[in-house]
Amino acid sequence: MPRILLPPFGGDKRGGFGIDSIFPNIIKPSPTPLIMSRICKIAKTGKEEKPICCPYCASQLVIRNGTYPRAHPHTDEEVRIQRYLCKMPTCPCVTFSVVPFPFLRVVRHFFATVMYCNILYNVNNLNQAAVVRQLGVTRGVAKRLATFCDRFILWFDHERRFAEWGPAPETPPAISWPDFLRDFSHSMYPGKWPPSLPT
Repeated sequence: MPRILLPPFGGDKRGGFGIDSIFPNIIKPSPTPLIMSRICKIAKTGKEEKPICCPYCASQLVIRNGTYPRAHPHTDEEVRIQRYLCKMPTCPCVTFSVVPFPFLRVVRHFFATVMYCNILYNVNNLNQAAVVRQLGVTRGVAKRLATFCDRFILWFDHERRFAEWGPAPETPPAISWPDFLRDFSHSMYPGKWPPSLPT
């Protein structure tokens, strides 16, 4: 067993223990600044943020690549959605965005708006003029939204019965919303996705 020497025969000039010179193998290097900043963020918020992954290849090798605007669901403010670029060489996906709740991909309407439109058209059986007044949109928008609702509700009622995000993807949105958006965009807009990788 090693002997512990005190100053002037051991330790440091301030009378410290000098354990790093006695047991050098048990001293771990301090975390890098990047790791320390992540630890501080987790300690401040109380939870670790989910890493950003490419929705196509699931790689975390992504970088920020600008933003684009979306309308706020309750105010006239503009919300900037972060766009990412996948740097995986074999991934055909160029850019993607992590769209928060309640935004939908591609279509410029909110999830609640689509569900409300379905109620107005298919449950309350209102005509187009009444829907225009209820939603506060133009006739052209109401007509396109009605066509989209027919496709969406057929898909949604089928998928929500067995999908992992079902039956209600908005509760809780932090867990279910990303998976719901992936399935939504893949089914509603398959042309927006890159072709399948060769097996």
